[in-house]
Amino acid sequence: MIAWRPDRRRVRFRESLAFRHLHRALPPSGQNPTLALDGDLELVQWLDRLGFDEAWIGEHHSGGFECIASPELFIAAAAQVTKHIRLGTGVTSIPDHHPLHVADRWVQLDHMTRSRCMFGAGSSRWPGTRSA
Repeated sequence: MIAWRPDRRRVRFRESLAFRHLHRALPPSGQNPTLALDGDLELVQWLDRLGFDEAWIGEHHSGGFECIASPELFIAAAAQVTKHIRLGTGVTSIPDHHPLHVADRWVQLDHMTRSRCMFGAGSSRWPGTRSA
């Protein structure tokens, strides 16, 4: 299939379209968090096998109803069981971390994932996960 870019050059459709997944870990009420995290990792493995380009993992501090408080840890685990998909944070909550620690963790994560990680930053004032 062929798609047209704004500059009118012809490109293959797959080259002009990226498949992305924004993951928000919301396990069913009462589910064991360990099993929920296993399921989340399995989902990322399937996304990799299906040819998705990117998976974005959110950081949520919600007192337990969302399982991923550290997307960097999840990305490190996901990178060990995937081959091609790029893994990013959607987002790292900058007000909650010292900037030097964030930078140090991301340098290490970049090496561990063989440059398949993507950094997303934000204030993360999502209603329901914390008060303003």
